[in-house]
Amino acid sequence: MKFLSSISLILIAAAISTNALPTASDSTPASTLIARGYSASGAETSYCMWPSRWIVCNKAKGHATEALTAAQQNFPANTLHNGKGDAFRHCYWNARMTVDMGQDTAKTFADLHEEGGGGPAAEGEMDLANNASGRKFGEEVKSGGGDDGDKYARALAKCKSAANSGVLKVLG
Repeated sequence: MKFLSSISLILIAAAISTNALPTASDSTPASTLIARGYSASGAETSYCMWPSRWIVCNKAKGHATEALTAAQQNFPANTLHNGKGDAFRHCYWNARMTVDMGQDTAKTFADLHEEGGGGPAAEGEMDLANNASGRKFGEEVKSGGGDDGDKYARALAKCKSAANSGVLKVLG
């Protein structure tokens, strides 16, 4: 059994490193968490290897995809790295996770994503600050009633306003 689990982890790691996995639904293993174009940190990958965490990891990935799409639709391409679009994406991703999974789970997953990213410290600090703003907004919109779609729309508006008004942290 130990041999089989080692082989499974090697195969999953190889698939992750080559971006050869499809996009996941909530009921699929975490090995499908990594879709083309998404780069998980080593800490995320380790966290998501446990079957008990597959659903939360797939939800986090889905919210990341939605946040990226919203950033691309609402901000110029030249702001999607270290600019307003990037700040919005982190804010909205965390707001969505907070609405869906709660603030503690959202923080755990967002912190894992930033852990060991290897990028400049200033980028990590920016991301962590905008993640925290998103979780705050997520908590605020949860109390406003309506279904999750309504809450996500309010979170999008809050994060977009915060990005455009300079409340969210950007570099440069």
